Amino acid sequence: MSTSKNRIAFLLLFLALVCCCQSANAQGLTGQISGTLTDANGGVVPNAKVEIINQETARVVTVGADSEGNFVAPQLLPGT
Repeated sequence: MSTSKNRIAFLLLFLALVCCCQSANAQGLTGQISGTLTDANGGVVPNAKVEIINQETARVVTVGADSEGNFVAPQLLPGT
């Protein structure tokens, strides 16, 4: 009977360890820039074009803002 209890205890401990451990995530090589476009008076600028220029590579990424002035430029390589 104690062998069955030991097996159950071991199984519960194993399951607890598996559930608590998180998988390791590697750091990505890219980043993103996001924000809200506003004018000098603090009003949002809807549907504007945003250009992000990497000064080191001259690569240009263009994204559009939504109707509330929000934009996201994902998958950007490191640079200035």
